[in-house]
Amino acid sequence: MIDKFIKKNIFQRMKMSVPELEVYYKDLRRYQFEQKQPLKGIQLRKFTIGAVAALLKLDRILSHEKLSLLKNESTKTKRPVVFAATHVGGLDVARIYELLRPKAYMLFGDCRETGYLRNAG
Repeated sequence: MIDKFIKKNIFQRMKMSVPELEVYYKDLRRYQFEQKQPLKGIQLRKFTIGAVAALLKLDRILSHEKLSLLKNESTKTKRPVVFAATHVGGLDVARIYELLRPKAYMLFGDCRETGYLRNAG
């Protein structure tokens, strides 16, 4: 448990190396979680996601791209469902989100934090 955490200002962070920043932000996230600090920017994201989603859909339509959901068994259960997606282009995450909205949560993890980097090779 992190009892104290000293936040650094933008100028202090600009002087830090990438490995130092990785440790700093990892410690910051842990400290905020342990202190039960609410996530910032959630309301702003909720406000803007509709506009962003509309722009992404318009881009997809103008690009003549087609979305395909090969199998969806989420309607057969009330439990959470995990979707696996292929990655073939630069806007894949946006396209997947458009397909699964509004009840989709994207989960990403840094390979150093999730342990995949240590387990590889």
